[in-house]
Amino acid sequence: MVLEYIQSDPRLFGSAHSTVTEIYLRHLICHHVKTLLISQFPDPKDVPFFKYSTLCWGMQTKRELSDYTKLLSLKLFNN
Repeated sequence: MVLEYIQSDPRLFGSAHSTVTEIYLRHLICHHVKTLLISQFPDPKDVPFFKYSTLCWGMQTKRELSDYTKLLSLKLFNN
């Protein structure tokens, strides 16, 4: 019954790809992450979400691109 409800209204999760992309990009832009990477050069195994975000944000962006995602992408590249 829950699945039927979720599938009945596409607006419930209509921008899920953009939302996930925004989470990845905010994580990559985060000052703490940049400081960690610059100062310590961690093993990718020690920062799995960073590695995952780096690899997957582009694929999510191809599926759905919002104005906010564009803004975050530009901010990432400007840093």
